[in-house]
Amino acid sequence: MTERTSEKKTENSSFTNIIKPDVNLITSHGYFVGHDCHLPAEKISAWKIRSQGILLKLFNLTAVHAGDIRAINMHRSYAALCAEKFRHHQQYPFTIHPYSKLRFYIELTFVILLIAASFEIAFHYSSMDPKGNDYHNEIMIFYNVMVVLNIIANFFTGYIEGSSRKVAVLSKPKIALNYLQSWLIVDLLACTEGTYTPENPKYCSWLTVGKMWNQTRTVRLLFAFDRAVSMLTTNTNMNLVKKQGCMENFLVICWIFSKIFVVHYALKYTLTMFGKESASAQYYMMKKQLQTYMVQRNFPPRIKSKILKFYAIRFQSKYFEESRMLECVSGQLREDILMHTGRQLVRELDFLKQLPSSLLVQIAGKLRFVIFIAGDIIFKINTIGDCLYFIDKGTVAIYSDSAKEICHLEDGDYFGEIELIMKRPFRTASVVAVTNCELFRLDRAHFETTIAHYPTVYNNIKEVALRRFERTRVLDEHHKAELRTAGIKDQD
Repeated sequence: MTERTSEKKTENSSFTNIIKPDVNLITSHGYFVGHDCHLPAEKISAWKIRSQGILLKLFNLTAVHAGDIRAINMHRSYAALCAEKFRHHQQYPFTIHPYSKLRFYIELTFVILLIAASFEIAFHYSSMDPKGNDYHNEIMIFYNVMVVLNIIANFFTGYIEGSSRKVAVLSKPKIALNYLQSWLIVDLLACTEGTYTPENPKYCSWLTVGKMWNQTRTVRLLFAFDRAVSMLTTNTNMNLVKKQGCMENFLVICWIFSKIFVVHYALKYTLTMFGKESASAQYYMMKKQLQTYMVQRNFPPRIKSKILKFYAIRFQSKYFEESRMLECVSGQLREDILMHTGRQLVRELDFLKQLPSSLLVQIAGKLRFVIFIAGDIIFKINTIGDCLYFIDKGTVAIYSDSAKEICHLEDGDYFGEIELIMKRPFRTASVVAVTNCELFRLDRAHFETTIAHYPTVYNNIKEVALRRFERTRVLDEHHKAELRTAGIKDQD
């Protein structure tokens, strides 16, 4: 937090240091889909990585990947992703993040090798004379070497801990302990994989049961595939025979395990999706009602998509009624819930740390949770300014009167204070949601009855508001002058 705070103080102190912008400059940043950004990459986030060249490329390969859907769902904002990347770089530079590009490539390579090795074994032992082929051992040695390399990589790869509030554990001692207690034994057994060729004619062999000893390679492979599908689909028609006291125990075990597997997940899915009281089932029914409503009202696809996205962000696929839950509790527990459900960001703001805890709780109770989808206009310039916004998750872009992009604000920032502090009735800038944003809104009336009564805090906000207003005004004038100059040149 020290690095991030110092970066913001530096930016705030240089509000009046204007650098002449290039009106034709448009940069593309992968996370901000659909947003034509005029800001350079180093101005996008307050979290900055102090590496360059090949070191930066190597780190980006091992750090969390902003395009990974699992990372996006876990952090839910670009600022949180940048903060995770910064934490990784500062504290665990030699650890591989579980949602990194490198980890994805390692897992993809390992899966391909596993499938290839399985097919190689099948082709090898389906031949008429498997012992006559001498390339099998070399392939298996190569496969086992890759398994060993994967085990070594696992000791340097972090893991995800937690269910509702997930966090990536990147400490190598914790990674080693977790790996020793979970998948190490299974991975070591994968290195000792071997094959066994029964002698002809052994009665308990599936080759004997299916009369495959003298068949071609193609027939053997088709028969083996049929057996595999039968076991996976729990088909009881698996040629379970007993000849001279020999029973195909392997098939029986596979059949039992497959039954347990299918029944377990069938029950789990049924209870999760169709249990009447489950949060997932209620969300599913609410979503169906929404879809029916949108069809009846004949909404266009764009609005349908935004509505479904809004509810997905708000409820995270689990329906609940927060207001009813808060009505059931009171006293200290209610305060703890209010301060922990996102409103704790109010306590973390520098200018509010001077307020007493009782007032912070009062402010938290006045906050109203609002959601904006990427591309939404939060407010326009010259509209009534009657509230202040705190950013819980997301990124917004500030635009001047001439549509000049001034800056981005992200998690933990706030905006809309200029109109409340300077007693101006109308907005001095426009604000657009660059990503999906989860904000907390504090109305003017609540602001004036809480924060405005503390001169020190009020003056701190006023100082920031004046700097922002001056910076926006000067940049807007420069941009208008450039547009006029460009228009004169076009006429010439």
